[in-house]
Amino acid sequence: MEKKDNERSKSLLVVILESSLFSTMYNTSQYEDG
Repeated sequence: MEKKDNERSKSLLVVILESSLFSTMYNTSQYEDG
């Protein structure tokens, strides 16, 4: 039970990191364009 919940929170953390990384790259590309 604990292990399963831990894996879920870990994947959630990965999603948050990826989305923040994506928005950082998006903002950087906009900055380079403008």
